[in-house]
Amino acid sequence: MSGLVEVNPADIEKELLRVWRTLSESESGEERSPEVRTILSNFILLSTGDGPEVQREIDELVTALCISNPSRFFVIQFKNGGGSELKTFVSSRSVLARVGHQICSEEVHLSVNAETAYLVPNLLFSLFASDVPVVLMVLGDPFGEQTLSPKFRELFSALRKQTDLILYDTNKAQLFARAALPYLGLSDTFRVGDLSWYRTERWRSLVAEQFDSERLLNSLDRVTHIHFAYGPGVGKPPGEAVLIAGWILSALGWVAESRDMIRGSDDIRVICSSNTGPRPRAVEFNRDPKLQCALGSIEFVIEGEQAPMSLKITRHPEQKSAEITSEHGERDESSTLCDFSVLRVPFRTLPDEDLIVQPFYSTGKDDAFIRSSNAAAKLSQVIG
Repeated sequence: MSGLVEVNPADIEKELLRVWRTLSESESGEERSPEVRTILSNFILLSTGDGPEVQREIDELVTALCISNPSRFFVIQFKNGGGSELKTFVSSRSVLARVGHQICSEEVHLSVNAETAYLVPNLLFSLFASDVPVVLMVLGDPFGEQTLSPKFRELFSALRKQTDLILYDTNKAQLFARAALPYLGLSDTFRVGDLSWYRTERWRSLVAEQFDSERLLNSLDRVTHIHFAYGPGVGKPPGEAVLIAGWILSALGWVAESRDMIRGSDDIRVICSSNTGPRPRAVEFNRDPKLQCALGSIEFVIEGEQAPMSLKITRHPEQKSAEITSEHGERDESSTLCDFSVLRVPFRTLPDEDLIVQPFYSTGKDDAFIRSSNAAAKLSQVIG
Protein backbone atom coordinates (compact mmCIF):
# COMPACT_ATOMS: atom_id res chain seq x y z
CA MET A 1 0.00 0.00 0.00
CA SER A 2 1.29 3.47 -0.86
CA GLY A 3 1.09 6.03 1.94
CA LEU A 4 -1.86 8.37 2.25
CA VAL A 5 -1.20 11.59 0.37
CA GLU A 6 -3.29 14.58 1.40
CA VAL A 7 -4.58 16.44 -1.65
CA ASN A 8 -7.00 19.19 -2.50
CA PRO A 9 -10.40 17.70 -3.41
CA ALA A 10 -10.12 19.22 -6.89
CA ASP A 11 -6.84 17.34 -7.49
CA ILE A 12 -7.94 13.84 -6.47
CA GLU A 13 -8.35 12.43 -9.98
CA LYS A 14 -5.01 13.86 -11.06
CA GLU A 15 -3.28 12.39 -8.00
CA LEU A 16 -4.82 8.96 -8.60
CA LEU A 17 -3.34 8.94 -12.09
CA ARG A 18 0.05 10.02 -10.75
CA VAL A 19 0.07 7.33 -8.05
CA TRP A 20 -0.85 4.64 -10.55
CA ARG A 21 1.88 5.73 -12.98
CA THR A 22 4.39 5.66 -10.11
CA LEU A 23 3.38 2.13 -9.15
CA SER A 24 3.74 0.91 -12.73
CA GLU A 25 7.40 1.91 -12.78
CA SER A 26 10.27 -0.11 -11.34
CA GLU A 27 11.38 0.72 -7.82
CA SER A 28 15.13 1.31 -7.39
CA GLY A 29 15.77 -0.30 -10.75
CA GLU A 30 14.39 -3.69 -9.60
CA GLU A 31 12.00 -5.63 -11.79
CA ARG A 32 8.39 -5.70 -10.70
CA SER A 33 5.39 -7.67 -11.89
CA PRO A 34 3.29 -5.67 -14.36
CA GLU A 35 0.67 -3.44 -12.71
CA VAL A 36 -2.93 -3.90 -13.82
CA ARG A 37 -5.33 -1.12 -12.85
CA THR A 38 -8.62 -2.88 -12.09
CA ILE A 39 -11.97 -1.35 -11.10
CA LEU A 40 -14.90 -3.74 -10.72
CA SER A 41 -16.95 -1.38 -8.57
CA ASN A 42 -17.03 1.95 -6.82
CA PHE A 43 -16.92 0.75 -3.22
CA ILE A 44 -17.86 3.18 -0.43
CA LEU A 45 -16.98 2.32 3.18
CA LEU A 46 -18.82 4.59 5.61
CA SER A 47 -17.79 4.67 9.27
CA THR A 48 -18.30 6.76 12.40
CA GLY A 49 -15.32 5.20 14.18
CA ASP A 50 -11.80 6.61 14.30
CA GLY A 51 -9.72 4.44 16.66
CA PRO A 52 -6.84 2.04 15.90
CA GLU A 53 -9.21 -0.96 15.82
CA VAL A 54 -11.44 0.75 13.24
CA GLN A 55 -8.42 1.66 11.12
CA ARG A 56 -7.15 -1.92 11.30
CA GLU A 57 -10.57 -3.29 10.33
CA ILE A 58 -10.76 -0.97 7.31
CA ASP A 59 -7.19 -1.77 6.26
CA GLU A 60 -7.71 -5.54 6.47
CA LEU A 61 -11.05 -5.35 4.66
CA VAL A 62 -9.73 -3.24 1.78
CA THR A 63 -6.68 -5.49 1.41
CA ALA A 64 -8.88 -8.57 1.20
CA LEU A 65 -11.32 -6.93 -1.21
CA CYS A 66 -8.43 -5.96 -3.48
CA ILE A 67 -8.12 -9.68 -4.21
CA SER A 68 -11.80 -10.67 -4.44
CA ASN A 69 -13.20 -7.42 -5.83
CA PRO A 70 -10.59 -4.81 -6.88
CA SER A 71 -12.32 -1.45 -6.88
CA ARG A 72 -12.00 2.27 -6.56
CA PHE A 73 -12.47 2.51 -2.79
CA PHE A 74 -13.90 5.54 -1.01
CA VAL A 75 -13.31 5.42 2.76
CA ILE A 76 -15.45 8.03 4.54
CA GLN A 77 -14.91 8.59 8.24
CA PHE A 78 -17.55 10.79 9.81
CA LYS A 79 -16.53 12.59 13.02
CA ASN A 80 -19.05 14.26 15.29
CA GLY A 81 -16.92 17.23 16.25
CA GLY A 82 -13.80 19.25 15.61
CA GLY A 83 -12.93 21.61 12.76
CA SER A 84 -14.84 22.55 9.66
CA GLU A 85 -12.54 21.28 6.93
CA LEU A 86 -13.00 18.44 4.48
CA LYS A 87 -9.74 16.48 4.41
CA THR A 88 -9.08 14.21 1.45
CA PHE A 89 -6.29 11.71 0.89
CA VAL A 90 -5.29 9.42 -1.96
CA SER A 91 -3.58 6.07 -1.86
CA SER A 92 -3.37 2.79 -3.75
CA ARG A 93 -2.92 -0.85 -2.91
CA SER A 94 -1.44 -3.70 -4.96
CA VAL A 95 -1.79 -7.43 -4.52
CA LEU A 96 -0.09 -10.19 -6.49
CA ALA A 97 -2.61 -12.17 -8.52
CA ARG A 98 -2.16 -15.80 -9.55
CA VAL A 99 -1.49 -14.77 -13.14
CA GLY A 100 1.66 -12.99 -11.99
CA HIS A 101 0.35 -9.44 -12.28
CA GLN A 102 0.06 -6.84 -9.55
CA ILE A 103 -3.62 -5.91 -9.26
CA CYS A 104 -3.87 -2.24 -8.29
CA SER A 105 -6.87 -0.73 -6.53
CA GLU A 106 -7.27 2.97 -5.86
CA GLU A 107 -8.32 4.55 -2.58
CA VAL A 108 -9.79 7.92 -1.72
CA HIS A 109 -10.02 8.65 2.02
CA LEU A 110 -12.26 11.44 3.30
CA SER A 111 -12.39 12.81 6.84
CA VAL A 112 -15.61 14.78 7.35
CA ASN A 113 -17.78 16.14 10.14
CA ALA A 114 -21.24 17.64 10.47
CA GLU A 115 -20.10 20.90 8.86
CA THR A 116 -18.57 19.36 5.73
CA ALA A 117 -20.59 16.17 5.17
CA TYR A 118 -22.85 17.87 2.63
CA LEU A 119 -19.87 18.23 0.24
CA VAL A 120 -19.24 14.49 0.02
CA PRO A 121 -22.00 13.15 -2.31
CA ASN A 122 -21.23 15.46 -5.23
CA LEU A 123 -17.49 14.96 -4.78
CA LEU A 124 -17.87 11.19 -4.93
CA PHE A 125 -20.20 11.36 -7.90
CA SER A 126 -17.53 13.26 -9.84
CA LEU A 127 -14.94 10.57 -9.02
CA PHE A 128 -16.95 7.41 -9.69
CA ALA A 129 -15.55 5.12 -12.35
CA SER A 130 -18.10 4.70 -15.11
CA ASP A 131 -19.96 1.51 -16.11
CA VAL A 132 -19.39 -0.31 -12.81
CA PRO A 133 -21.79 -0.64 -9.84
CA VAL A 134 -21.69 1.56 -6.76
CA VAL A 135 -21.69 -0.29 -3.43
CA LEU A 136 -22.20 1.38 -0.06
CA MET A 137 -21.12 -0.58 3.01
CA VAL A 138 -21.82 0.87 6.45
CA LEU A 139 -19.31 -0.28 9.08
CA GLY A 140 -20.12 -0.81 12.74
CA ASP A 141 -23.46 0.15 14.25
CA PRO A 142 -23.91 3.89 13.58
CA PHE A 143 -27.71 3.84 13.91
CA GLY A 144 -27.34 2.32 17.37
CA GLU A 145 -25.26 5.23 18.66
CA GLN A 146 -26.97 7.51 21.15
CA THR A 147 -25.13 10.62 19.95
CA LEU A 148 -25.42 10.03 16.21
CA SER A 149 -25.48 13.36 14.39
CA PRO A 150 -28.49 14.15 12.18
CA LYS A 151 -25.90 15.18 9.58
CA PHE A 152 -24.73 11.57 9.36
CA ARG A 153 -28.27 10.50 8.55
CA GLU A 154 -28.40 13.19 5.86
CA LEU A 155 -25.08 11.98 4.45
CA PHE A 156 -26.27 8.38 4.40
CA SER A 157 -29.53 9.43 2.74
CA ALA A 158 -27.66 11.31 -0.01
CA LEU A 159 -25.18 8.49 -0.62
CA ARG A 160 -27.80 5.77 -0.84
CA LYS A 161 -29.40 7.53 -3.83
CA GLN A 162 -26.19 6.96 -5.79
CA THR A 163 -25.78 3.28 -4.95
CA ASP A 164 -26.78 -0.02 -6.55
CA LEU A 165 -26.34 -2.02 -3.33
CA ILE A 166 -26.29 -1.18 0.40
CA LEU A 167 -24.50 -3.59 2.75
CA TYR A 168 -24.45 -3.75 6.56
CA ASP A 169 -23.61 -6.27 9.29
CA THR A 170 -26.01 -6.83 12.19
CA ASN A 171 -23.42 -9.02 13.94
CA LYS A 172 -21.68 -5.74 14.84
CA ALA A 173 -24.84 -4.32 16.47
CA GLN A 174 -26.02 -4.29 20.07
CA LEU A 175 -29.68 -4.56 19.06
CA PHE A 176 -30.73 -6.21 15.80
CA ALA A 177 -33.89 -4.16 15.27
CA ARG A 178 -32.19 -0.81 15.74
CA ALA A 179 -29.40 -1.80 13.35
CA ALA A 180 -31.53 -3.42 10.63
CA LEU A 181 -34.72 -1.35 10.41
CA PRO A 182 -33.09 1.75 8.81
CA TYR A 183 -32.03 -0.48 5.91
CA LEU A 184 -35.15 -2.67 5.73
CA GLY A 185 -37.21 0.48 5.33
CA LEU A 186 -35.34 1.05 2.05
CA SER A 187 -35.78 -2.46 0.66
CA ASP A 188 -38.72 -1.59 -1.60
CA THR A 189 -36.54 0.90 -3.48
CA PHE A 190 -32.93 -0.21 -2.94
CA ARG A 191 -31.11 -3.52 -2.88
CA VAL A 192 -29.93 -4.12 0.68
CA GLY A 193 -27.92 -6.98 2.17
CA ASP A 194 -26.90 -8.09 5.67
CA LEU A 195 -23.63 -10.02 5.96
CA SER A 196 -25.23 -12.01 8.79
CA TRP A 197 -27.70 -13.42 6.26
CA TYR A 198 -24.88 -14.83 4.13
CA ARG A 199 -23.08 -16.15 7.23
CA THR A 200 -26.16 -18.22 8.12
CA GLU A 201 -26.38 -19.92 4.71
CA ARG A 202 -24.93 -23.21 5.98
CA TRP A 203 -27.20 -23.13 9.04
CA ARG A 204 -30.24 -22.59 6.81
CA SER A 205 -29.33 -25.39 4.44
CA LEU A 206 -28.80 -27.87 7.30
CA VAL A 207 -32.12 -26.99 8.96
CA ALA A 208 -33.96 -27.23 5.63
CA GLU A 209 -32.37 -30.60 4.84
CA GLN A 210 -33.55 -32.08 8.15
CA PHE A 211 -37.15 -30.97 7.78
CA ASP A 212 -37.20 -32.04 4.11
CA SER A 213 -36.25 -35.57 5.13
CA GLU A 214 -38.89 -38.30 5.10
CA ARG A 215 -38.77 -38.59 8.89
CA LEU A 216 -39.56 -34.94 9.61
CA LEU A 217 -41.35 -33.88 6.44
CA ASN A 218 -44.72 -33.23 8.12
CA SER A 219 -43.48 -32.20 11.55
CA LEU A 220 -43.18 -28.39 11.20
CA ASP A 221 -46.56 -27.74 12.82
CA ARG A 222 -45.53 -29.93 15.81
CA VAL A 223 -42.45 -27.87 16.73
CA THR A 224 -43.07 -26.36 20.18
CA HIS A 225 -39.72 -24.98 21.32
CA ILE A 226 -36.51 -23.79 19.66
CA HIS A 227 -33.29 -23.27 21.62
CA PHE A 228 -30.31 -21.22 20.40
CA ALA A 229 -26.91 -21.30 22.12
CA TYR A 230 -24.75 -18.27 21.41
CA GLY A 231 -21.44 -16.81 22.49
CA PRO A 232 -18.73 -15.92 23.25
CA GLY A 233 -19.48 -12.30 24.19
CA VAL A 234 -21.89 -10.93 26.73
CA GLY A 235 -25.16 -9.14 26.23
CA LYS A 236 -27.94 -9.83 23.78
CA PRO A 237 -27.91 -12.55 21.10
CA PRO A 238 -25.78 -11.59 18.06
CA GLY A 239 -27.36 -10.61 14.77
CA GLU A 240 -26.51 -13.98 13.25
CA ALA A 241 -28.57 -15.83 15.88
CA VAL A 242 -31.50 -13.40 15.78
CA LEU A 243 -31.61 -13.44 11.97
CA ILE A 244 -31.72 -17.21 11.59
CA ALA A 245 -34.34 -17.28 14.36
CA GLY A 246 -36.36 -14.82 12.27
CA TRP A 247 -35.96 -17.09 9.24
CA ILE A 248 -37.25 -20.09 11.23
CA LEU A 249 -40.14 -18.15 12.77
CA SER A 250 -41.15 -16.88 9.34
CA ALA A 251 -41.10 -20.42 7.92
CA LEU A 252 -43.13 -21.79 10.84
CA GLY A 253 -45.67 -18.97 10.84
CA TRP A 254 -44.73 -17.92 14.38
CA VAL A 255 -44.85 -14.36 15.67
CA ALA A 256 -42.87 -13.17 18.69
CA GLU A 257 -45.28 -11.82 21.30
CA SER A 258 -43.72 -11.39 24.74
CA ARG A 259 -40.57 -12.04 26.73
CA ASP A 260 -40.78 -14.53 29.59
CA MET A 261 -38.36 -14.02 32.47
CA ILE A 262 -36.18 -16.99 33.45
CA ARG A 263 -35.37 -16.87 37.14
CA GLY A 264 -31.73 -16.93 38.16
CA SER A 265 -30.48 -16.73 34.59
CA ASP A 266 -29.65 -14.21 31.90
CA ASP A 267 -31.11 -16.57 29.29
CA ILE A 268 -33.95 -15.22 27.18
CA ARG A 269 -37.28 -16.89 26.42
CA VAL A 270 -39.78 -15.41 23.98
CA ILE A 271 -43.38 -16.64 23.80
CA CYS A 272 -44.72 -16.86 20.25
CA SER A 273 -48.15 -17.17 18.69
CA SER A 274 -48.73 -19.46 15.71
CA ASN A 275 -51.10 -19.56 12.78
CA THR A 276 -51.37 -23.36 13.16
CA GLY A 277 -53.21 -23.43 16.48
CA PRO A 278 -53.16 -22.49 20.17
CA ARG A 279 -50.39 -24.90 21.20
CA PRO A 280 -47.76 -22.96 23.26
CA ARG A 281 -44.58 -22.05 21.37
CA ALA A 282 -41.33 -20.57 22.65
CA VAL A 283 -37.92 -19.49 21.42
CA GLU A 284 -35.06 -19.52 23.92
CA PHE A 285 -31.57 -17.99 23.68
CA ASN A 286 -28.91 -19.43 25.98
CA ARG A 287 -25.56 -17.67 26.32
CA ASP A 288 -22.57 -20.01 26.57
CA PRO A 289 -19.22 -18.23 27.17
CA LYS A 290 -17.33 -21.41 26.21
CA LEU A 291 -18.48 -21.24 22.60
CA GLN A 292 -15.95 -20.24 19.96
CA CYS A 293 -18.48 -18.81 17.50
CA ALA A 294 -21.43 -16.39 17.48
CA LEU A 295 -24.00 -19.19 17.05
CA GLY A 296 -23.14 -22.56 18.55
CA SER A 297 -26.26 -24.70 18.25
CA ILE A 298 -29.94 -24.81 17.32
CA GLU A 299 -32.26 -27.34 18.94
CA PHE A 300 -35.87 -28.09 17.99
CA VAL A 301 -38.33 -29.80 20.35
CA ILE A 302 -41.03 -31.57 18.35
CA GLU A 303 -44.21 -32.88 19.90
CA GLY A 304 -44.80 -36.59 19.29
CA GLU A 305 -47.75 -38.89 19.72
CA GLN A 306 -46.15 -40.70 22.66
CA ALA A 307 -42.92 -38.83 23.44
CA PRO A 308 -41.25 -35.61 22.27
CA MET A 309 -38.45 -35.60 19.74
CA SER A 310 -35.33 -33.44 19.86
CA LEU A 311 -33.34 -32.36 16.81
CA LYS A 312 -30.11 -30.50 17.51
CA ILE A 313 -27.47 -29.06 15.18
CA THR A 314 -24.18 -28.19 16.91
CA ARG A 315 -21.36 -26.41 15.16
CA HIS A 316 -17.70 -27.34 15.83
CA PRO A 317 -15.72 -24.49 14.23
CA GLU A 318 -12.30 -25.92 15.10
CA GLN A 319 -13.16 -29.05 13.08
CA LYS A 320 -15.10 -27.17 10.38
CA SER A 321 -18.00 -29.53 10.96
CA ALA A 322 -21.43 -29.81 12.55
CA GLU A 323 -23.03 -32.59 14.53
CA ILE A 324 -26.71 -33.38 13.95
CA THR A 325 -28.33 -35.37 16.75
CA SER A 326 -31.91 -36.59 16.91
CA GLU A 327 -33.46 -38.17 19.95
CA HIS A 328 -36.95 -39.65 20.19
CA GLY A 329 -38.19 -40.62 23.61
CA GLU A 330 -36.68 -40.46 27.10
CA ARG A 331 -33.11 -41.67 27.60
CA ASP A 332 -32.20 -43.34 30.90
CA GLU A 333 -30.09 -46.27 32.00
CA SER A 334 -33.06 -48.63 32.44
CA SER A 335 -34.79 -47.86 29.12
CA THR A 336 -33.98 -49.04 25.61
CA LEU A 337 -36.97 -47.31 23.99
CA CYS A 338 -35.03 -44.18 23.03
CA ASP A 339 -34.25 -43.69 19.33
CA PHE A 340 -30.94 -41.80 19.15
CA SER A 341 -28.79 -40.94 16.12
CA VAL A 342 -25.71 -38.80 15.38
CA LEU A 343 -24.52 -37.50 12.03
CA ARG A 344 -21.36 -35.48 11.37
CA VAL A 345 -21.36 -33.14 8.33
CA PRO A 346 -19.01 -30.44 6.95
CA PHE A 347 -19.60 -26.86 8.13
CA ARG A 348 -17.38 -24.39 6.33
CA THR A 349 -17.69 -20.64 6.44
CA LEU A 350 -16.53 -17.87 4.11
CA PRO A 351 -14.39 -14.88 5.12
CA ASP A 352 -16.11 -11.48 5.12
CA GLU A 353 -14.57 -10.40 1.81
CA ASP A 354 -16.21 -13.38 0.08
CA LEU A 355 -19.53 -12.77 1.84
CA ILE A 356 -19.48 -9.17 0.64
CA VAL A 357 -19.26 -10.08 -3.05
CA GLN A 358 -22.06 -12.67 -2.91
CA PRO A 359 -24.90 -10.15 -3.38
CA PHE A 360 -23.03 -8.64 -6.35
CA TYR A 361 -24.09 -11.62 -8.42
CA SER A 362 -27.73 -11.78 -7.34
CA THR A 363 -30.44 -9.78 -9.03
CA GLY A 364 -33.76 -8.50 -7.81
CA LYS A 365 -35.21 -8.48 -4.33
CA ASP A 366 -34.53 -11.38 -1.97
CA ASP A 367 -37.98 -11.90 -0.48
CA ALA A 368 -36.84 -14.62 1.95
CA PHE A 369 -34.17 -12.30 3.35
CA ILE A 370 -36.64 -9.42 3.77
CA ARG A 371 -39.28 -11.63 5.44
CA SER A 372 -36.71 -13.18 7.76
CA SER A 373 -35.18 -9.80 8.65
CA ASN A 374 -38.56 -8.29 9.50
CA ALA A 375 -39.44 -11.31 11.67
CA ALA A 376 -36.01 -11.00 13.34
CA ALA A 377 -36.56 -7.27 13.96
CA LYS A 378 -39.89 -8.03 15.65
CA LEU A 379 -38.19 -10.72 17.76
CA SER A 380 -35.39 -8.28 18.67
CA GLN A 381 -37.89 -5.65 19.80
CA VAL A 382 -39.59 -8.19 22.08
CA ILE A 383 -36.21 -9.22 23.53
CA GLY A 384 -35.52 -5.52 24.19
